[in-house]
Amino acid sequence: MNIVEITNQEEFWKLFNEDKPLLIDFYAEWCAPCKSLSPVFEELSRIYNENLTVVKVDIEANPEIAQKFMVRSIPTVVTSKSGEIEKGVVGAKPANFYKQMAEEVINS
Repeated sequence: MNIVEITNQEEFWKLFNEDKPLLIDFYAEWCAPCKSLSPVFEELSRIYNENLTVVKVDIEANPEIAQKFMVRSIPTVVTSKSGEIEKGVVGAKPANFYKQMAEEVINS
């Protein structure tokens, strides 16, 4: 599995600026829709293990990162590659939506 739970800003920005595509999940422990998406992201990390890193950012533990991405509501999911944001979406979506996001950032 290729899920990285962010614990500090330094760790996040190092990953963000690497060439490997990221799918970033901004969430909070108390958020029910966020919890419902966890199995989706675990599955995506298994499917695309070599080509994608799934990153989880707890907005309460890392408010500075959430502010930089202007996260106003959760769940917010963003794809990025080489330090550039590719796509972002707010709110829980079906699993296929996130699979398509992953494939788009991998193939961009």
